[in-house]
Amino acid sequence: MPSLCLTLAPNARETLPSFVSRLAAANGLDAASFSKDMGFSFKRILNFEETALRALAEVAGLCGEQMDELVSWTGRPTGDIRIQYRGELVPSRALRSPVVMGCPLCLRADIDTQPAAPLQAMSYRGDWQLAYTKVCAAHGHPLVPLWDEDTPSKRWDFQARFSDLLGAPILAQSKPSSSQVSEYDRWLHQRMLTGKDETWLQAHTIFAASRLCLHIGQQIIRHDIAGRFRTAGQERPEVVGFDALSDEPSRLPAVLNALAAAASGPGDGPKKAFGALHPMLNRDYADAEEFAEFRNVLCVCILDNWPHAPGDVVLGHVVKERRIHSVASAAKEIGVWEELLDRVLTENGAFTDGDQRPPTRKTFDAIRFNDLLQDIPRWVGPKVIYKILGATKDQFQRLVEQGLLTPAVSDPKVQARWQPNQAQDLLSTLVNASKDIPQDAAGWIPLHNAGGLVKGGLSRLIDEIVLGTLPIGYLPDRRGYRSLMVPKSKVIEFSAERPKTVSFHCPTAVAFARSIGLRQKGIFVAFIQDGHTPATQVEHPNANQLTYIMTDEDIDAFKARFTTITILSGETGLHRNTVRHALKIAGVHPFTQNSRDYGGIYLREDAVNAVSKIGLKAKG
Repeated sequence: MPSLCLTLAPNARETLPSFVSRLAAANGLDAASFSKDMGFSFKRILNFEETALRALAEVAGLCGEQMDELVSWTGRPTGDIRIQYRGELVPSRALRSPVVMGCPLCLRADIDTQPAAPLQAMSYRGDWQLAYTKVCAAHGHPLVPLWDEDTPSKRWDFQARFSDLLGAPILAQSKPSSSQVSEYDRWLHQRMLTGKDETWLQAHTIFAASRLCLHIGQQIIRHDIAGRFRTAGQERPEVVGFDALSDEPSRLPAVLNALAAAASGPGDGPKKAFGALHPMLNRDYADAEEFAEFRNVLCVCILDNWPHAPGDVVLGHVVKERRIHSVASAAKEIGVWEELLDRVLTENGAFTDGDQRPPTRKTFDAIRFNDLLQDIPRWVGPKVIYKILGATKDQFQRLVEQGLLTPAVSDPKVQARWQPNQAQDLLSTLVNASKDIPQDAAGWIPLHNAGGLVKGGLSRLIDEIVLGTLPIGYLPDRRGYRSLMVPKSKVIEFSAERPKTVSFHCPTAVAFARSIGLRQKGIFVAFIQDGHTPATQVEHPNANQLTYIMTDEDIDAFKARFTTITILSGETGLHRNTVRHALKIAGVHPFTQNSRDYGGIYLREDAVNAVSKIGLKAKG
């Protein structure tokens, strides 16, 4: 078939039906008549039939590269409701719409090149088709609806449709505004034009990345947290989402955790936090490989922020092990009051004082606190402890005053707050160290009474017993704590030792530990005694016993090398869950030595580096 005398070169980013329409106009015909005269129908061109495409290339004098570009910018259906577009597979709904969008300034510029023959100049750009293209990258003008047509052969008859637009107000109203061109617009335009992408989103399809930005942006705006992601003042959700996400992959979990934290109401779940993103990944594209990474990251976020039991299905993932509990879910599981459990968990470091989240949203590490949860239902009132110890009420109270027995929760209105195993362990330690003595043994006095004769009281005497420096006897005809005796002469020796007393103006090690989120009994003192951080030992002016205090120098020394989630949260302004997740994805674990775990203490350098990777800096 011979080439036409009047031919045209395709314009930049032009679609196939647009080119056919311009070519027909150049030869004085409409698109349908021109196609028929050339031996192929316009409909066959729209259906991408190979014989029709070859015939068009021949009559128009197009090389293979030119034809490939026209097809690429148009988008070729693959038969599975997807379209091959710019080297990627895109769902049909993202490219094919009855409402045809475009930039009036681009069309006006086309007309200006050939005022006498505008229909030969006006071309439709393929990037306008994509549902996520909102602004013309050349003019900064929002894309506007050009026409609405359900029938594809009429919709893509650009000669006829452009003819309707000539002289219409739409082509003369708007002015260019480069300020409306966002980084998102430039990114998307460059991605379609060249395939180049300097962001981490390059590993994902245009469709998946654009949808992610859109839905993330919608939720950032809805939860009014745009200022946290340097997107304040932006109104377009896709721009907000792109600005929040595009720096690096770690931004996605950080933003998701921020959205989870913002959904802080008693009944707020993933649907409230993530909006349309959740059903998109959970239902609409549940099996789509292009969304797999986003789906996995969202799954981790959900499991980190909402309680799910083994067997639950989250975004297609079957939960094998419970990761977190909420106060509400844990209280229901173990059968206790939410208020009681909240106090216990706060004192044990699960929450900071003053955490006002509702019980359903107040979450904690289910694995770390599993032993505590299993223990709580076994807690008893003080009378049961009297019986376990074989002690009187007064003796019990003295043991409590000396710190040898501690309630699991400080509120005295909670009766069942005592741990039987603590009383049993104390009694077993003493009885196992004792030897039987006769009832009339001379020089022995009750251990309980001896506590009043020495500095440090019962606590010091029991330490000496454990060390083996104070003998202890047991009267077989008595029971429990009341049967324990110590030699009076040895007690008198201890009473002569008077440690130096200093002004008690610094926090105790226990108080400091609580202030930085470490509430597990004895863990910070063990950290000190193992030589990891300095502390000052003094005699407590009220309790008459040796204790550790933390001077300003001691605190500075600790913070120079170590940190905790509470400290990092205060330094960065990040939610504790966000800090915890940043540490987790960076593989930063709590500090240990010789397999000894000191709770939530981290090496500062590692922890700060992990947190800084999500785009916010802790004090180094």
